[in-house]
Order: sequence, then structure tokens, then C-alpha cells
Amino acid sequence: MKKIFTVVFGVYLLLAYVNIVKANSCVLSGSAIVGNDTTDFVNIASGYEDSCWTQPIDQIVTFHKAYACTSFPDAGETNANTWAAADAALDISGCTLVFTSDSAAGSSVNIAEGAAKDVSGTVTIPAAGTYPYLFFLIDPNFAISGSVEFDVAFSGSVASPSTGVYCWSEATTASAVYSESTAAYDMMDCSTTAPATSDIATNTIFVNGLSAAIGGDYERLFQDFTSLNGDTLTGYLLEDDLTPATSADDVAGTITYVGIASNQSITVTDATTGFDVQYYNTGGTNMSVSNVAGTLTADAFLPGPFSIYVTPQ
Repeated sequence: MKKIFTVVFGVYLLLAYVNIVKANSCVLSGSAIVGNDTTDFVNIASGYEDSCWTQPIDQIVTFHKAYACTSFPDAGETNANTWAAADAALDISGCTLVFTSDSAAGSSVNIAEGAAKDVSGTVTIPAAGTYPYLFFLIDPNFAISGSVEFDVAFSGSVASPSTGVYCWSEATTASAVYSESTAAYDMMDCSTTAPATSDIATNTIFVNGLSAAIGGDYERLFQDFTSLNGDTLTGYLLEDDLTPATSADDVAGTITYVGIASNQSITVTDATTGFDVQYYNTGGTNMSVSNVAGTLTADAFLPGPFSIYVTPQ
């Protein structure tokens, strides 16, 4: 029987991962975004930003590898700066490789499509037994497109923006858009009328920083969070050899993976032939906005909340 690695796009949010995402869904007035659970966007102070979760048109994630683990993938350190200085590889000695993409570029899936999809690659069934942890290596590049309606007029973030309550992703002139950057995003425009489908572009966001919420003031190498069903998840920013991808690696262009470790347990039997992998995407994408010198600005659609579930088949 063919060994499978199938992605199923779910309908219930488990929780978020990726830098800047705030745990606030978009609050609507009718179909228009007013703000989030704690902020009315018209009250954003000049020079500050905020965000909320909304549904994208496209949100493309790229798989490289997946592992079933008997021990939690461990950095050996809870302080980002100390781990960066040690430059020690993430310890995955307790993990067994169960999926490898058939391309060096990875296997891409659109988690906004709402349909099951096989992910191309090689599936290896590990020895029968219980594996209390899972570990995924995904690409730091996320492709996103979207369109929203605000309750009040916003300006776009492109070089020569228009203004209106309708805002959408427009092709950026930047060579790369980074999740951590002091530069303007340059990837959204707005209008008083809704955009045509042909106006909406898919942009690539490169994740070059996580929250370092586990510890560390400067290097943004970790993100810890808990899903709505209680799973503990940890994100790591990594080089190809699974050493920490630091700010120096960002400059050198050697950030290779975002690693996601989960304490979700799976049981493999002698009858197991493959794995269903479920992405839950109700949270969607992160709609980032700001007040630029008194002008409300729609900045970018950024990687947003999803989670991963694996069921042996």
C-alpha cells in the first residue's frame, strides 16, 4: 500500500505561531474590521502598531521534514542569547524522521484552500510504539494574499498609496519582506471601492525572528505557546544544521527552517501505512496596522495562526 502524508485543512483554530501575532481576533461591525478584542484601531497612537487575526485568500506553508519523537526537541538552553552564543544544534536525537520532501525547496500547501491534499515526499513508518512528541521543519518563507474591509478609511503601505475602507495585498517592490524589520512593509493598498480579483497579489513574508518568549532580550529565536486544546508548542528559528539562526545569520542569509515541536502524542502500530496531517486555520492571517504620523495605515498580511495535528493511518 502506498505510504501517504496527507494534509487536511481544518476548520477550528488551535492557536498561533510566528512572530508579531497577537492573541486577538478581528472585531467586526457588520463585515468591517473595527479593531481587535482590546484595541479600537482609530485609537492607535501615532507611531504605534496593532493587529488582529483575519482570514486570508492564500496562506502557503512549505514542509521540509517531519519527525516522531520519544523526547522533546531541546535547545539545551532557555535563554535565546545564551543559546545563540553557544551555537549548539537543537537536540533531536530522540526523533525518527517520518517525512522528507521530495524537493530541496520543500513541499508547499495552501492552508486557506479548505481541502485535503497529499504532500509530495518520502514517508517512513517508524517502529511501532507511542511517540509523545512531534517535530516539523517548515520553510521560513510564507506566501500570503488577502483583502479586508475596515470600518474607517486606511491608507496603504505601498510607495504611492490610496486611501479607503477596502485594503488588499499588492505586489511589493521590495526584494524581500521580513517579519522583523524597521522598514515599511510596502505591500498593501487601499481604496473606496473593493478590489478586483486581479488587483490582489500574493506576497512572500520571510520569518527572520520569533518572539524569544522563552528567554533572551535581543535574539528572537524562540516562541512558546499553548494551543486551545492544551498542546504545548515551541517554535525555533534554525540554520540548516539545526543550530540557532541568529541576527548574524539573518544578515548572512542562512536562516533555513522554522522548527515546530509539539507534545502531541501519536501511536504507531504494525498496520500504520501513513499519516494524516491536519492544519487548523480558523485564525487565518495577521492583519498588521499602524498609525504613521497620524495616518492609519494598513501595513501587511503576516503569517498567522495555525496548528498541526497528525493521525497515523
